[in-house]
Amino acid sequence: MKHLLYLCIVLLCTACGKEAPLSPNVWVEIACIATNSKGAPAYFIKDDGSRYTIAEIQKKQDIHAADSTYRVHCSYTKTGEDSIKVFAYALVTSPVPQPTSFFPNGIKTAPVHIEAIWKSGDYINMILYPMIKEQKHVFHFVEQQLTLQENNRKHLSFLLYHDNKEDTEAYRKKHVLSLPLSPYKSILKQGDTVSITIQTYKEGLSTYTFVY
Repeated sequence: MKHLLYLCIVLLCTACGKEAPLSPNVWVEIACIATNSKGAPAYFIKDDGSRYTIAEIQKKQDIHAADSTYRVHCSYTKTGEDSIKVFAYALVTSPVPQPTSFFPNGIKTAPVHIEAIWKSGDYINMILYPMIKEQKHVFHFVEQQLTLQENNRKHLSFLLYHDNKEDTEAYRKKHVLSLPLSPYKSILKQGDTVSITIQTYKEGLSTYTFVY
């Protein structure tokens, strides 16, 4: 009985790992989809640089811009060594950060619940749950300060912009966002740090720091 209990615990811990698929063949991941010259989704690009041809899309979205790249939350399965079948995908909010002056009506920092936040490749990804009812909330990223630390490393800080349009807090709704770091390749180098500050319901302003 003890051995059976131990086996169950091991299997449960393994299933909870970050890289575990939904099933042996289906994966869910935040990545990028690139369109071809006709505006059709053609390539799936992972944050480690891996590139796959999209052989089939089961549930299509309204992506029409030609030769463009979109950040997506995607479920898929591999159909070959370099190809995948996409079951469904949703666009991820991933605007290029802007300075404070970009926001003429001031910086809005309505609170959210945070489910997860992590760095992957050239992005800081986050799964957030604002409280909403009927308004369309607006999210953006505010570029704040670039500072030089005592160890001669640079630190770049960001703030989450969240305008809830004075919406009634009725229920939680999932929002997936990715803060792009690629615009800062000429400024930051390996070993520097970046941070994002988010207004939360439980802890107020909370800062999350990552090594670049």
